[in-house]
Amino acid sequence: MEYIKKQQLPGYKEFSSVEEGSGWARSHPNKAAVLGIFESKDNEIFEAFLDSANYLREDLNFAWIKKKPENGNWQIISYPPRRHIAPEDKKLQTYSGKPYFESLVKFLNDSTLPLVGHRTSRNKNPIYARRPLLIGFYNIDWTKTGESDTEYHRNKMAQVAPGFRDMTFCISDRKEFKHELVRFGLDKYTEELLVGIIGKNGEFYPGPVHEVLNLKHLTDFAANYRSNKLKPFHRTQSPPTSDESDHDDYAVKVVVGATFRKLILRHDKQTLLFAHRPTCPACKKAMVTFTEIAEEKAYSNLVYASMDTYGNDPPARFTVSSYPALFFIPSDKRQQPIRYPFKDFSKQKIKEFIDKHYSAIRFKSEL
Repeated sequence: MEYIKKQQLPGYKEFSSVEEGSGWARSHPNKAAVLGIFESKDNEIFEAFLDSANYLREDLNFAWIKKKPENGNWQIISYPPRRHIAPEDKKLQTYSGKPYFESLVKFLNDSTLPLVGHRTSRNKNPIYARRPLLIGFYNIDWTKTGESDTEYHRNKMAQVAPGFRDMTFCISDRKEFKHELVRFGLDKYTEELLVGIIGKNGEFYPGPVHEVLNLKHLTDFAANYRSNKLKPFHRTQSPPTSDESDHDDYAVKVVVGATFRKLILRHDKQTLLFAHRPTCPACKKAMVTFTEIAEEKAYSNLVYASMDTYGNDPPARFTVSSYPALFFIPSDKRQQPIRYPFKDFSKQKIKEFIDKHYSAIRFKSEL
């Protein structure tokens, strides 16, 4: 209820002086600030300012300074979060574009993002959804006793960031993002600073691990990503001890992270991949149906495979958002899986999905 009431209020606060408005807007050390300086709401930029304030109110502080600026009819100034400013950051930027919502929002998103900002679970999606994203993980502490150490690592990364404007740099607390360290394969390391890159393709690329991560290490890591010299990390369980993972006698092949490329991406047959997790009741029920379809062998040259994607990481294009999940992989488009769009995992519905995408292979003897 409080949230709804807040959304009904203006997305900005009104002030009569720049000093007063700037002081309020910048009083929140983790929030960027935007000052709109124009005399009245009749100004051509006000509608764009108002729409931007409502759209970005959760991420930025907006202040309307109700006075005529010294130059021109209006002025909009943005400040990155006060606490996150490194020596290499611009302390403020002035908007010089057209008075349109789209262009103003783009300017604010770009100008209020520091070279190396603090990424949290709250702002990771609206602000740090950009890719590629280079993340520095360590114990972040903004209290008086821990602030200097926090700034030390942040400022180190900020010296590297200007050379890689095609990437977004940020820091994240290693405890808050322990799940990401697991995804990077870095959760067992105790070094003070760990880094990783979430690529444009959604893959997780772990950085080098050193007792002291220096500027050269960081620069080389970012440069190697840019040059496609890094390999993404995929968690994997041990492959099955028997040959059930790749044997024609088994209706469903068991795939793990280490065998995904061999059994799925490099396979020359159409494949149906069932993704599941051990503790999912719906997965167990759907797995029985999936196995029954596989054992019927109604579709020649169609490979049936299953993967526990809770303990194994498939490539990003096979990311599972809900369980169970099913992918059809065409023989000629291994990198473009077709995701099962239904929640109904009945035999009839799965077969309808297969029928829609399956291509029967006709041999010379049949022609």
